[in-house]
Amino acid sequence: MYLDDVQIRLSILYTLKCFKISMTERNLQEALVWNDILDYFTMMDYLLDMQKLGLVSTVTIEGRLRYDITKKGHETLQMFRDKIPGSVRDKIY
Repeated sequence: MYLDDVQIRLSILYTLKCFKISMTERNLQEALVWNDILDYFTMMDYLLDMQKLGLVSTVTIEGRLRYDITKKGHETLQMFRDKIPGSVRDKIY
């Protein structure tokens, strides 16, 4: 499936919001890579970029790096959620 830059960012934010917990890299892989939404390298590249933009934050819990959606990420997702294709939202949810 082809997603543009905005849809990729929003899909990652939507995943973090839906799970309501800090997610490990593996959790994100299960939701996004294994469901053929994104490939691993794209997911990681965008996650790092989104950290720099303040949309995603990281926290270390029990020695494992986890990702969280920030307030800015929530606001962005709320404004543009309809840009995520319905089929992608269904796979993530």
